[in-house]
Amino acid sequence: MTENNYYIDNIKEVLQKDFRELFTNLNSNWLNTLSFELDKDKTLYIYFPHQFFSDWFSTNIKQDFESLIYDKYPSVGGIRYKLSPVLNHSYLSLHQYHYDSNYLFEECLYNWKNKNTYISACQYVEQGLNITPFLLCGDKGSGKSHLIKSMANKYIQLNYKNNILYLPFQEFTYLYSSSISMRKEIRKQLSTFDILIIEDIHLLSNQAFIQEEFIYLYEYLYEHGVLMLFTCLGKISSIFCLDKNLLSRIESGLMLYLQKPDLDIRLEYIKRKSDLNNLSLEKKDILNIGQQSGNFKELNSLLNNIFYKLDTDQNNNNEIGRIISEIKSQHEPNLTFEYILNIIANQFQIKDSEILSKKRTRDTVLARQMGMYLCRLLLKFSYSYIGSLFGGRDHSTVIYSIDKVQKLQNNNPEIDKLLTNLVNLCQKR
Repeated sequence: MTENNYYIDNIKEVLQKDFRELFTNLNSNWLNTLSFELDKDKTLYIYFPHQFFSDWFSTNIKQDFESLIYDKYPSVGGIRYKLSPVLNHSYLSLHQYHYDSNYLFEECLYNWKNKNTYISACQYVEQGLNITPFLLCGDKGSGKSHLIKSMANKYIQLNYKNNILYLPFQEFTYLYSSSISMRKEIRKQLSTFDILIIEDIHLLSNQAFIQEEFIYLYEYLYEHGVLMLFTCLGKISSIFCLDKNLLSRIESGLMLYLQKPDLDIRLEYIKRKSDLNNLSLEKKDILNIGQQSGNFKELNSLLNNIFYKLDTDQNNNNEIGRIISEIKSQHEPNLTFEYILNIIANQFQIKDSEILSKKRTRDTVLARQMGMYLCRLLLKFSYSYIGSLFGGRDHSTVIYSIDKVQKLQNNNPEIDKLLTNLVNLCQKR
C-alpha cells in the first residue's frame, strides 16, 4: 500500500474518532460525505458534496479541522477544497417513511402532565386537520421523536396520507447546493410528498442561508398543500438568531409542548424495557434506575448499558447499584458547560442568564469572555459550539474573546490570578 492510499484509507476513521471527542455537539458521520485525495506534492484535496456544506464548514469548523489534520498528518503540505458533482437527489426515496410498529400511540407513555399533548397530536391525525405547520416542541429526551413517528404511523394506518418524507435536520441541510435552479428543483421534489417531517429545526439557529431557503420552501410547500410536521428542542421563540419572518411562519400553525417524563412514567418505561429483554428487576432496582435519569433518552442509554453489563458480567449478582456507579463513572463528564457557567456567575455575582444575554456591561462582557476561554481550555469545545452555547454568537466572536482574555492574562496580574482561581474551582468538580 502506498503512503497516499494509507492516508485515504485511514483519514476518515482517525478524524471521526477525534471529532467525536472534540466536537461533542456534532455527529461525526457527516465526514462520510467528504472525499479525500492526496497528490504527489502532499496536497490534500477535500471534496464537498455541495456549496452549502462548504460554506457551513468554512464558517464553523474549518480552523479546528485543519489543525487536527496537520496534527495527525504532519507530512501534509497543504489543504485545498473543491466541490464534488451535484448531489443526486434520488436519495430522497431512501428517507421515505415506512410503517414502524415500534412507534404507536397505543404504546406511548404519559400522565396528566402530557396527556393533552398526546391527545391533541392523535386528534390532529385522526380528524385529518390541515393546519400547517404542526410543531412539536419539548424538553430533551421528552419523547418528541417517538410521538412524531407515532403520528406518521397513524397516517399510514388510516391510509390518509401515505407518502411521507422523514428528514433529520442534518439530512435536510445536505439537500442544498449553490445552484439556485437546483434549490427550485429540490422544492419541486419535496412537494411530491403528502407530508414532510423535519426533526430538530432548532438547529436553524445562526444559519442565515438555510433560514432564507426554509422560508422559500415553506411558502412553496404551503401553496402545494404539503403538510409540514416539525420537532424542536425547547420553545421555538427562545431560539437565538432566528429570522423573524421565519419564526412568524412556524408559529402560525399548531404548536404542542412535551415536558420531561415524571418518575412514574420513567418507572413504567423501565418495566416495559426490562420485559422486552426478558429481565426481572426488583422494585428497589427499578426505582434506583428511574431516579438516575430525568428523560427517556438518558434513561434508554443507561438501561442499554445495564442490560449489557448484566448479560456479560457473570459475577454481578444483579448488583444494580454497583453497575450504575460503574457506568456513571465511565460516561458522566466531571466538568460541564453548566458548571463552568455557574462558577463564572458566582465569581462575578451576576445571573447565568445575563452572561448568555446581549447585555454589554463591563463585568458581563468580561464574564462572558472568560466563560468562553474556560470552555475552550477545559472542555476543548470548538469555537462554533462555544458560540452556540453563549447565546448563538458567531465563532469569530469567540476567537476574539479568547484572544482578549489571553492578552489580559499576560498583561494584568489580577486577571491572571482570577483565571487561575477559576480554573482551580472548575477542576475541583
